[in-house]
Parts: sequence; structure tokens; C-alpha cells
Amino acid sequence: MWAIVAAFAIPEIGAFIRSVRICFFKSSKRPSSAQFIVVFVAETLHTVGMGLLFFKILPELDVVKGAMITNCLCIIPAILGLLSRNSRDSKRFVKVIVDMCAIGAQVTSFIVWPLSENKPALWLIPIASICISLGWWENYVTRRSPIDELNQSRYYIYRFMSLWKIMLFLMCVLFSIWMDGDEPAMFFQLFNTGFGPHNIVVE
Repeated sequence: MWAIVAAFAIPEIGAFIRSVRICFFKSSKRPSSAQFIVVFVAETLHTVGMGLLFFKILPELDVVKGAMITNCLCIIPAILGLLSRNSRDSKRFVKVIVDMCAIGAQVTSFIVWPLSENKPALWLIPIASICISLGWWENYVTRRSPIDELNQSRYYIYRFMSLWKIMLFLMCVLFSIWMDGDEPAMFFQLFNTGFGPHNIVVE
């Protein structure tokens, strides 16, 4: 688990350092309340979805099925992509068909895996997929939206969001350990063991 936390936290630490540098040595506009709330909610749900995927869903699947699940994490962009089509698009009909196929393929996995594996934890797949796919919400913000001004206040927001996401992800780890009936404190007690040598038996 420590390796997963490190893999999640290191890019966020990089984003934090970059945000602080730009805020102090360049310029960054303070966001409005609406901008901050939208980013906070989207990034929080995205992080919770990542926690569900890593600590509750993937441990219940083998490697191949786990890799296949990662193809189903773009349901929100797929839906927004379909809704963004207009009559001026070239080959609009073909694009709509492709969008609908993409949505159908992803939605199918929400039902197929839980039913085929018969594991209650896999019913978290729809929740995790929707939450994770919110990470691409910004790609579908129109230029007329007040949220589009986020480019001017991005680094101001991510000074806080980067640290919040790391703390939230760590809370997801501790909560998953507690849900499994173990003591959350063991996560910190076994730090050295987690990065120590491990015997792997290959059959």
C-alpha cells in the first residue's frame, strides 16, 4: 500500500511545488467561490474513486480483469462527448454511433464483472468509475462558462488541492484497512516491512 500511496503522492507533491513557485514568483488570480467548489468536489470525488479502485476493487480481481477494468474509467467523458456533438460536426452520425458504443461497453462492465465474480465489493465499480472519470471534467467546460477562467487561478487552487488529495488518499487507505477488520495503525507500523525484502514463490 505504501508503494501505491507514493505513486499517487509524488505527482501531487510536484504539482504543489509548481503551484507554490508560480504563486510566489509569477502571478496567479484568486478563484471565485464557485470555481473553488467545483474543483474541490471534482478532485475529491476523483480521489475517492481512485481509493475505491485500488483498495477495494482491484484486490478482488486477477491481473487481466483488473487491466480490463481500467478501460471503463471514462464514462463521464464518453457521455459528455456524445452530448457535445452538434449538427455542424462532419460525420456526426458515425461519431454518435461510436460514442454510444463506448458508453455501452463501459456500462456493460458495471454489471458483468459483479455478476460473474459474485463478489459484493465489485458493485463499487460503477461508483469508482464515475468518480474517477470526473477527473476529465475540465475538458468539457465551454468558453462561455465562468469556470473557464480557471486557467488564471489554477495554481492558487492547487496549492491546497494537492495536499488535500494526498491526505484524502491516505484516509482512503486507513478506511479500507479498518473496513477489512484490521487496525489502521498497522499501516504505519509496517512501513519498514513494506519496503523490505519479500519472498515470492513462483509455481
